[in-house]
Amino acid sequence: MNADDLKTAWRDTGSSLDRNEVAKIVAEQVAGEMRKNRNRTSLDNMRNAYRRFAIFAAVMCPVSLIIFNSSIFPDLQMAFMSIAFAVFFAVTAAIDFSFYRGLGRIDCNTMTVREVAERARHFRKRHLRVELLLIPFALAIVGGLAYLERDDPYMIAGIVTGGVVGGIFGVRFFMKFMKEYKELSREDD
Repeated sequence: MNADDLKTAWRDTGSSLDRNEVAKIVAEQVAGEMRKNRNRTSLDNMRNAYRRFAIFAAVMCPVSLIIFNSSIFPDLQMAFMSIAFAVFFAVTAAIDFSFYRGLGRIDCNTMTVREVAERARHFRKRHLRVELLLIPFALAIVGGLAYLERDDPYMIAGIVTGGVVGGIFGVRFFMKFMKEYKELSREDD
């Protein structure tokens, strides 16, 4: 093969590829690399946390029905408790998923800083309202469980321990969410 044959083969290869296709392929590769190497933002952190909580709650919905309807808790009252737990987890899964989807609609590339901050404040207010509704509901369910198991000191100890540990984790995640919302709703950047 001589130089003229090489030139002809090179031109034929270049003409078979459309320039727009090449640009599109390169842009996709560059965008993929940027997504892989970029720093995580407050928005990313919150979306991922809401997604994890939604998945956890969705899994706990059938698990609570199975656990509370097993032979451990044979009473009919426990069937009502299992339904209450399942409803609680279903509601929290739906709410967390709605927050996940809502935060996904915030596009920092196309929206102004003010729009991003306003939406972040909107979701922060919604988060606080939801907490004010769900915390009493959760306390009522746990209180009902403690009432039904009032004769078993080990079960009461387990309920209290679970409540304290859950409360600590809940406050920790709540403070983290509020910090992320505050960071996202700043307009001075």
